[in-house]
Amino acid sequence: MLLWLRLHQPCASTAGGDRATRPVNLQIPQIPQIPDMETEIHVPVGSPLIRKLPVCVDEHDVIGGALRLIQEVRPAWDLQRVRTKLFTEGITNKLVGCSVDECPGDVVLVRVYGNKTELLVDRDNELRSFQVLHANGCAPHLYCTFQNGLCYEFMEDD
Repeated sequence: MLLWLRLHQPCASTAGGDRATRPVNLQIPQIPQIPDMETEIHVPVGSPLIRKLPVCVDEHDVIGGALRLIQEVRPAWDLQRVRTKLFTEGITNKLVGCSVDECPGDVVLVRVYGNKTELLVDRDNELRSFQVLHANGCAPHLYCTFQNGLCYEFMEDD
């Protein structure tokens, strides 16, 4: 389908010195309609359910909150032997790594969301994206979510 645009193009001056115009028809091709992009993230069938814990970690005591969550996701770990590392490079989130010497390759990351970041990040979509990426081998295992964060597996870089 084509659209027609009628413009007026200047032509020679008239006797009174005014510039006259004459109509010009331009043929403009119609821009094809782009179909709506898919905006829903579809979690693969068979993906494990995400465990949701009714815990809220105090952003001023993330180590204590992380240890409380470790009791849930690693009940066999002796809390007295859990080593923690607070990562401070983040801008808004707080991140704690938890491990025990008996299982050095098993590190649980506890991420506490930054204050008011839910205004910028759709947390439901973030979780669905996490599940899709994990199902395709591109993200770590998500152990659980809690009221203001999530716990997931630490993956070594290749």
